[in-house]
Amino acid sequence: MRAGLLREEITVEKLTSTKDSYGSMTELWEAKLSTRAEVKYNAGSRVALNNEIIHTSNVTFIVRYYHSIDEADRILYKGKRYRILSVSRELYKQAISILTELINE
Repeated sequence: MRAGLLREEITVEKLTSTKDSYGSMTELWEAKLSTRAEVKYNAGSRVALNNEIIHTSNVTFIVRYYHSIDEADRILYKGKRYRILSVSRELYKQAISILTELINE
């Protein structure tokens, strides 16, 4: 892993569920960790879905190996949120490759 390539600041968020005083469950995304990453844009496209044009993109984030990240988390990068599709731990590189897609909000 080349530390000089980790130029971009990202935040990994996790979903937490809490029960309020009335007994209903409330889900909230809160920051799990903030770290630096290498960002690679893989693909992007324009999709017509439900008579709405959506711009999608697939991005790979590469972070250090010691972080605990899984598919239930999501990534916040430059004000946009990305859904994690897969997490690939590469011990020989001491890195984690995270394949994501842009969440259309």
